[in-house]
Amino acid sequence: MSAVADRSAAAETPRANDAFAQSLARAVHAGRLDEARRLLGECEARWGGRRRPRRCSTGLRSLDAALGGGLPRGALGQIVAAAPGVGTLSLALHLARATAGPNHPLFLIDPDARAYPPAIATLGIDLSQLILLRPAHAVRACWAMEQSLRCSAVGAVVGWFDPPGHNLRTARRADAAAWRRLQLAAEAGGGVGLIVQRAADPALGSFAAWRIDVHAMTLENDGSCRWRLNVRRAGRAADEGRSVDTGGEAPATPIAGSDAAASAAKAPRAAAAG
Repeated sequence: MSAVADRSAAAETPRANDAFAQSLARAVHAGRLDEARRLLGECEARWGGRRRPRRCSTGLRSLDAALGGGLPRGALGQIVAAAPGVGTLSLALHLARATAGPNHPLFLIDPDARAYPPAIATLGIDLSQLILLRPAHAVRACWAMEQSLRCSAVGAVVGWFDPPGHNLRTARRADAAAWRRLQLAAEAGGGVGLIVQRAADPALGSFAAWRIDVHAMTLENDGSCRWRLNVRRAGRAADEGRSVDTGGEAPATPIAGSDAAASAAKAPRAAAAG
């Protein structure tokens, strides 16, 4: 058996320390869009095409039930903070890890460079599986998310950017057409797109398969996160949202909003962003 054939499926995935991931991060950050598109095409040709179930478990039984049997693949989801510091990114990355599994990379689109990779690792995410892209502004962030979602090799893409009017003042409004493109990209690639926002963009609600409003997060004695959520599925009235208390089901620590994370952010950042 050849050395290539003997390698595990997990090894046959793009990794954040690969030349591919670092080249992609630099191309997206610098706005070299043709180069970024070419690299994603090469990624799909090498690692794409694997069969995946239509739904996947979130790892949280109560949330799976509220979503109708787990997260649907080939769809967008919206995660909104109902209050500051409620762990929306921690929840999104937990869901992305569950969706991607060990054999697919997960992408984080972070135009404001707020994410701190060592803190992300405390969630149990293998940083070699995380590809962190930091576009210069929200318009480019939407483009990077669309292209990443179209790549069938990608398990999940987390977009961490707010509607303009917060701290993305130079960006044009992400209109319904942009969200529609993301929805179509998710359908084409078969992965899961998760949009994390501090304030909900009403236009996105028309294209998201589900929405989770995060009301509170507490840390349990064992270090796990406990979230209080309201889950809405597409096609259902707002007053039919289902309340969910994860009850400490997910071992995790908060990624953003804590004093520890803020102090750690002063340290040198990982080079995954480019």
